[in-house]
Amino acid sequence: MDTTTLLAVLAILSPIASMTFGVIAMRRGQKTDDTSSGREMGTIQSDLGYVKSSVDAISKKLDGYDTRFIALTERVASVEQKAKSAHSRLDGHNTEIESLRKRYHDLGNKVHPIIGRLELDNN
Repeated sequence: MDTTTLLAVLAILSPIASMTFGVIAMRRGQKTDDTSSGREMGTIQSDLGYVKSSVDAISKKLDGYDTRFIALTERVASVEQKAKSAHSRLDGHNTEIESLRKRYHDLGNKVHPIIGRLELDNN
């Protein structure tokens, strides 16, 4: 084989070899990318599972808080009703006290002149 033929064969084989090595390198990179993508996807799915379980736990806690809130609301309504009743009774007592004060004052106005006459009679 002479030099010209050898150079011609090398000229033809060089691009073919370059393309072959390029394809091999591309496939290797693609496998690495696929592996990385798979890991990332697994991590994301794991994180989503954790988030879902956390949301479920929070939802259960909220249900408990809702039940307790309803019970407290009922108790507050009962206390408000009792306070209203107590205020009504106090208003009644205040009215009665004012009536007694007025009667005491009126009685004092009637008794004072009598006491004054008795004191004059004793002197």
